[in-house]
Amino acid sequence: PHELHFPSVADQLQWPSLLIIDWIEIERYSSEYTFLKEIGVRQAPELSVLVDRIVAQYHSTNQFHMCKELRFFAEHFQTDYS
Repeated sequence: PHELHFPSVADQLQWPSLLIIDWIEIERYSSEYTFLKEIGVRQAPELSVLVDRIVAQYHSTNQFHMCKELRFFAEHFQTDYS
């Protein structure tokens, strides 16, 4: 389950290739969500993968802007990456 993500992550980042659990309507504060989180379903992609996507966005446009991946990182740094 460590390679799976909650659907909200893929939705926020708009990554169609991100592996998600097939439970779109799962409630964030439900016992099922807590259980899936405890067994390894991810609330955020690995930092190295996220940084690679940010770098790829920069190289594809040759300009630095607040892409959705960078915004996700900024919003989730304290809870998921520190």
